[in-house]
Amino acid sequence: MSTRKYFSEFGLHVASSYVYLTQQDELANDAIGPTHIYLICRRPRITLDPHSVHVSADVITGEFLIHLAEERTRIPFRAANLLGETELTLDCPYPHARYALLDRTGSPVAGGKVGLLFQHIQGGEHSEADLEVLYVGQSFGHAGERTAPKRLEAHSTLQAIYSDLMIENPDHEVWLVFMQFDEYQLASFDGSIGEYQTTEKEDQHHVDRVMDGEVSLQQTINFTEAALIRYFQPAYNKVYKHSFPNPAHSTYAECYDLDLNGISFEIDTGPIRLRLWSEKIERSWLHLGTFPLHSADDRRAMFDLSHLVDDSDGAS
Repeated sequence: MSTRKYFSEFGLHVASSYVYLTQQDELANDAIGPTHIYLICRRPRITLDPHSVHVSADVITGEFLIHLAEERTRIPFRAANLLGETELTLDCPYPHARYALLDRTGSPVAGGKVGLLFQHIQGGEHSEADLEVLYVGQSFGHAGERTAPKRLEAHSTLQAIYSDLMIENPDHEVWLVFMQFDEYQLASFDGSIGEYQTTEKEDQHHVDRVMDGEVSLQQTINFTEAALIRYFQPAYNKVYKHSFPNPAHSTYAECYDLDLNGISFEIDTGPIRLRLWSEKIERSWLHLGTFPLHSADDRRAMFDLSHLVDDSDGAS
C-alpha cells in the first residue's frame, strides 16, 4: 500500500437533490424540472382490476395486478377517501394502466397512471415498485441548460429498449428517472501517518490550487454519469462500465488537473417511494459510490484508515 501523497487531500461528492419519475409520453411535461442525468429503467407492468374497486364515504378499496409472464399477482389496497365525494365512478379502460374517478356530473376529481398510484399507496411495501436500471445517460445543452427530458424525446437507446421489451418482456414497462445533483467538496487532513510524498510547501500549494480552482458543471456531470455507469453496470451502457476512473478520459480531466484524490456520489430514491437495482447491485433506497482517482500502489485513498488498525489484535 502506498503512502498518502498530501497531508491535505480533497475530493468531490455529488448527492441527488431532486428525483422525478415519469414515462416517455410525459416528457413534454414542464413539471419534470431541469435535470442533466437520467436513468432508463424497467419493472413489471402494474394495472388495476376495475371490477375490484369500491368507493365508500371513508375508504376506497380495490386490487392492483402485477404482470409477471403469464401470472397475475393481486395486491389489495385500502386508501382513505379524501376526495370529498362518495358517488364516484371509475373510468379505467383497457389495458387498465390509466384511471380516473368521476363525480356524479362525470367530471374527473382524481386520476393518472396506475403505476404511480401503486407507488403512492404501496410504495416501500412491495418490490414490484422497484426499478431495474438499464441505462444511464446525460444531456448538457450548449449553454449548460439541463435538457435531459428533451433529449429523450428521440433517443435511440430508449427506442431500442422499448423494442426489446415488446419482444422479450412484454410483461414489463419502461420508466424514466430524472435527477439533479448538488456538489460538495470533501477534505481529509491526516497527520497520523507522518510520511507523505510531498513537502509542507507542496501541500500548501495543493491546498491553494484546489481552493482557487473548480471543476466545471459539464465535467461534474460527466463524472457523475461515468460513476453511475461503473456502479450499476447497466446492460445498455457500453462506455465507462469497466474503465472508470481513468486519467486518459478528457471528459473529467479537470479532476486530475486539480490533483483530486477521489470522487463519489449518493442517490436517495425515498422521495419517489421505490428502490433502484441492477444485475450487479442489490435493491436499496440509498446508493453510494466512491472512486479513488489513483491506484492504491501510487497513492493512498483519502479516507483509507487502514493504517490506524492495530495489527496486534489480529485485525487486518
